[in-house]
Amino acid sequence: MKLKYKVMLSIIAVLVAFCSFLEYKYQVFMKAQQKFEESLVFVDENLSVNYLTGNHITGNGTIKVHFSITNTSANKIKYFISLNSVYNDKDEVTYSLNSSKLNDNVDFQKLNLGDSIIGSNLGIEPMETVSYDLFINNAMNFKMDINIGYEKDFVNLLSDLIIGNSYNLLTDENNNGEVKLFPANSDNNYVTIDDTMYRILGINGNGTIMIMMNNKIGDSKFYDTPHLLSIDYNETVLNNYLNDYYQNNLTKYDNIISDGSYCSDVSLFNTVNYVNYYDNYNRISNNNPTLKCNNPLTKKIGIISADLFLKIKNNDDAGFLKKDETYYTSNFAYLRSGNYPNMITIKEGNVDYNNTADNELAIYPVINLNSDVLAIGAGTSSNPYQIIYQ
Repeated sequence: MKLKYKVMLSIIAVLVAFCSFLEYKYQVFMKAQQKFEESLVFVDENLSVNYLTGNHITGNGTIKVHFSITNTSANKIKYFISLNSVYNDKDEVTYSLNSSKLNDNVDFQKLNLGDSIIGSNLGIEPMETVSYDLFINNAMNFKMDINIGYEKDFVNLLSDLIIGNSYNLLTDENNNGEVKLFPANSDNNYVTIDDTMYRILGINGNGTIMIMMNNKIGDSKFYDTPHLLSIDYNETVLNNYLNDYYQNNLTKYDNIISDGSYCSDVSLFNTVNYVNYYDNYNRISNNNPTLKCNNPLTKKIGIISADLFLKIKNNDDAGFLKKDETYYTSNFAYLRSGNYPNMITIKEGNVDYNNTADNELAIYPVINLNSDVLAIGAGTSSNPYQIIYQ
């Protein structure tokens, strides 16, 4: 054999040996960073769950976890994935979930400490196997347990979960009868529909559930046309803004969203110096709110009323209803002759009044969920109720 070929073979052999050495060192390093239990398999008459790296995980740095689920039954099954007893020395731990079913994939998300549901309403067909790679990032003395279970065993009526988990509900009356309200300082009224966070306002007398989006959807004028005597919420810029938002973003959830009663009272209380003052203004300015408003509007989407805001507010504590920007309520306050109507608004957690033509204020939608809507979770910020829908 020629010398140059011997030299080349020697070099290749050295490279192979070096790569093997690096792989060995890497595996030693990874074992030092990440501790796995033995593979665990749980089997019942419907599902076989294989925790390939165990169901109790500890480690540091980036942790990669493998598990798979097989449907051994003749029926489609819904399941969820939760991470329980999550502990990390740093707050900024994140996760991503890669699945052999692409629609189950999750991009990098912040992982809340405690308990977190990272997959719900997941479907698996008969005799199908779904494999998962779960990546935990920024781990520092990290610990957690993985749990895969049947949604039917953990799903309940949202109203039952609320009643069972809540100790601080207020009782009042609205147009639908007795209503149970969350006070503004509540920390157990978080609910999500897909990735959108809402705060639960209360349960209506007919069992429907009022929820308010936690973040604004944008800014808008309320009215852009001056009126002398006749004003109509249905003709407002804000109403059109909300309707467009619903059509573009919420129609896919239409089967779980109920018609709600939204207060927009234009009953006259008094007229002084060519200014029409409405019953809303009289009630709110005298801190005498009522949830039984005159001629409520029946709609799929609206905004909070000033009356409801004051009912929920705890003395000077507006809690989750205090936002960084001024936002509208549905209540008309007064109308100066030939001018634009003034609305009751919420500014820095307090009632305020704004001219509808001069301002584009924040919009926080309110919707009502059906009384039979299903959910899982605990209602906390780290484990919010998650709506299950078909």
